Amino acid sequence: MDFSSEVVSIEKNGGVGTIWLDRPDKYNALNEAFWLAIPKALSALAADEDIRVVLVAGRGKHFCVGIDLVQSGMGSHQRPAGESEAIANLRQLEGTTRFQDAMSSLAKCPLPVIAVIHGHCLGAGIDMITACDIRIASADSNFSVRETRIGLVADVGTLQRLPKILNAGHV
Repeated sequence: MDFSSEVVSIEKNGGVGTIWLDRPDKYNALNEAFWLAIPKALSALAADEDIRVVLVAGRGKHFCVGIDLVQSGMGSHQRPAGESEAIANLRQLEGTTRFQDAMSSLAKCPLPVIAVIHGHCLGAGIDMITACDIRIASADSNFSVRETRIGLVADVGTLQRLPKILNAGHV
């Protein structure tokens, strides 16, 4: 299995492959590196004939507190000096598409994907767990779709997937 990343790690234990969100100092806030790493980690595990199921878990105190707003610049709604509004919008669309692709890679994985949740699961963390086949949460877990508090739309999976999960009663 050929995979390495600063923000995601993989562990194998028998037929179980675990993808660890590996930014505990940032409460596993998702950044651009994550968006690129998660599909590669899933591909590496799916290509391993010994792996039968994938777990997604977070190291540290929380599963995931959502997008890293500081690193992504999404919290500021500012564009670089001299950048046209059209270019800024295109850049935002490209980033959103990469994030959507990362979340969709969980849903498209040929192996069952189980989210193992503890602590906070906020914003983009909800996007992530709704793309998984099964969600298991500890008693200390709490969930919130936070995007609307900063003027963002939950457009990378939550709006499409969460109503189907809640209606089915699989939370």
